[in-house]
Amino acid sequence: MTYRSLEVVVWELERLRSPLPLSALKLLVPPVRFVSAAIWKTIQQKVVADYGMLEEFVSMVTDILPELLTAHQRTQLILGLRGRLILELCQFDSTANFDLVQSYLERLQMFFDAWVEENIFPVEFGPAYDEALHTLMWMFLSRLERFFPLQSFQQVSTVLGEESSALEEFMVIQHEDLKTLLR
Repeated sequence: MTYRSLEVVVWELERLRSPLPLSALKLLVPPVRFVSAAIWKTIQQKVVADYGMLEEFVSMVTDILPELLTAHQRTQLILGLRGRLILELCQFDSTANFDLVQSYLERLQMFFDAWVEENIFPVEFGPAYDEALHTLMWMFLSRLERFFPLQSFQQVSTVLGEESSALEEFMVIQHEDLKTLLR
């Protein structure tokens, strides 16, 4: 079985009339690529309510792998995601939860303190803003994908060890998901 690129996975997900259950799809796609595809779909569909999770993912990954983005790109992406989320909370929720908005603003302040007087995004939060987020997220996910080279089954077998219980664990946990995938 060969793994497909992020673009192919997203395209195939969109074209399926009756999508596979997530548990079966996870068998077909490596975990990092699966999460990347879900993130990309979130950005494409502008599911702003989930931008907080995207910001947390980008922060976590770039803390561990800082070479994926420059400091400027990282800050742009994180501030952009968080800023869009705050705007959404304030714009469409007439009873916006002040404490929730305040917690997001405090997190933003941490990044602003590190980047005083830098013009990071366009003044308007319109299509150019969304396109900047789109481009930065694409860059991040593409670099993340290249960071994890695809392994053949022979390469993976060398790291399983002599007394691996991988087959037994797979058959117990994911047997039904595999049957669903193969149908």
